[in-house]
Amino acid sequence: MDKKLVKPREGLQIPRHDGNGNLPAEGMVVGMNSYYWGLKHDGDVTVENVPVEPEQPEAAAPGEPSQPAATASAEPKKSKK
Repeated sequence: MDKKLVKPREGLQIPRHDGNGNLPAEGMVVGMNSYYWGLKHDGDVTVENVPVEPEQPEAAAPGEPSQPAATASAEPKKSKK
């Protein structure tokens, strides 16, 4: 089942499909079914793709560099004699 962000049209109180109150004015991510598709068809709600949040890089542990260290060359350096 596709997940979508469903927002009620301004000024409407739209009951949730599961009976647990109404859709909030800012919208709610729901599993799309014939109930919500019917509301969209009637113009009572808007349906949007769920926004994808960019992944946050994990914070470095104390004492560890925040950037990866430069990798060593694959070939060893030749010593001067």
